[in-house]
Amino acid sequence: MVRHHLDPETALVTYDRNQAVLPGRDDLDAIDFAVMDDPALVAAIAAANELAPWPAGADEVADLIAFLNALTDPGALDLRDEVSPAVPSGLPVFD
Repeated sequence: MVRHHLDPETALVTYDRNQAVLPGRDDLDAIDFAVMDDPALVAAIAAANELAPWPAGADEVADLIAFLNALTDPGALDLRDEVSPAVPSGLPVFD
């Protein structure tokens, strides 16, 4: 993800759709990549990009990832115990 943001246009045109982990749905499967299959739309997305490529080295990328990881609270990964079992109306949150 970090490298993607360092050069968004290249990331856009070299995107490997096999990286996407999408749930299967009969009504959406056929259109999941409709935009990426249209060269004019991909070109429009690339043209709208305002970020210049930033050639960061491996050490800089590692530093950025370390910084982002420092902002991550492992306790926030599973908040199921923090959800109230009911809302003020008394209705259950989960059915």
